Amino acid sequence: MANKVNIIRRKDADVKLSDEKLAVEFGIEPSTISGILRNKEKFLQLHADAKSLDLKKTHIQMARFYSLEEIFYKWFEGLRSQNIPVSQDLLKMKAVKLYNKAIEQGAQFSNFEVSNGWLEKFQNQYDIRCKTITGESKSACLNQVENGRKELQQIIAMFNIDNVYNTNETGLFFRLGPNKTLVLKGDKAKDGSFLSLKNLQIKFLPTNTTAYIQSCDAGIIYNFKVYYRKILVLQWICELNEGQKIKKLNIKEAIEIVADAWDNVKQETIKNYWLNTGILTAEMTHTNVDNMETDEADNDIVELISVLDSLSIAEPSINSLTANEYIEIDNNLVNAELPTDDELVKEILLVEGVLHPTQVDMKDSSKKEEASISVKVGREALVTARKFLE
Repeated sequence: MANKVNIIRRKDADVKLSDEKLAVEFGIEPSTISGILRNKEKFLQLHADAKSLDLKKTHIQMARFYSLEEIFYKWFEGLRSQNIPVSQDLLKMKAVKLYNKAIEQGAQFSNFEVSNGWLEKFQNQYDIRCKTITGESKSACLNQVENGRKELQQIIAMFNIDNVYNTNETGLFFRLGPNKTLVLKGDKAKDGSFLSLKNLQIKFLPTNTTAYIQSCDAGIIYNFKVYYRKILVLQWICELNEGQKIKKLNIKEAIEIVADAWDNVKQETIKNYWLNTGILTAEMTHTNVDNMETDEADNDIVELISVLDSLSIAEPSINSLTANEYIEIDNNLVNAELPTDDELVKEILLVEGVLHPTQVDMKDSSKKEEASISVKVGREALVTARKFLE
């Protein structure tokens, strides 16, 4: 408990201090730091009450499975961020599995019964509604959206607007045509990875709110895909009009179309979607959102519809998807890897003190260091990579 309070006080003393830096300083995972700060008031109250009680007893009664539940919730958030339905039975099975693995590796938990009572408390603690668990609705709670907006406004206000960025990943079936019967089975979403940089504050948005308060999801990615699909289909129309067969796109060509499509996304479009999210402070907003141009996206869709009609004329056998179906067909691809059970258990053991960061570092550093690569070998590898992309 004392360590949690120290983390909270350290953050209060320096509000610009990121969760990642706090994690390094205290030797635990960033997700654990986020959980502690999210339950700040609860821990401060527990700490105050513990002054007149036996601290160890309070810990056992009030937070017996804190680390397990925090890491468990992290796993749950990962599933929901990808709109993967989660049943209550699945939650129970996963909790038992993580508990048993942690016990086997030395965690000193008391007896853990995954009852309906425990599940109800867990859902209440993390504000998980049954509708969210079963996957019946992807919609975000309006209060969650508004709270997310206010929090982002406070964070953004601490920086020069030129140093504020929004990043997101998207799946893209780069060879996919608009023909309903010609979905290429070989197109797969690639696993994403997270880039860790110094001197950078990263803020993750609340689950299921990105369509409302993240500019990329609010329309920028959609606009990019409109241009990508249009360029791709125009290329096929040219090939058909010249009496050629439609060529299979290689990765290098797809990257070139991605670059062209992104160049077509107008600066004003990006600005407008930032304004639409409502996450910028009044001082940073110099345009009245109500008076913004709204016809631009509609015009882009009309152009894509026209291009798809032209493709149907050039190749009558193609039974086209609608423009919106074609643009959004790869929106819900799983493009980020979920943590494995072993990774989740390792985080639990770190929080419980069974493992220490130095032990983890030693295991990682025990791998043989790779030999340095010569310039000649590097060049040969680049030539091989280019052939692969083509």
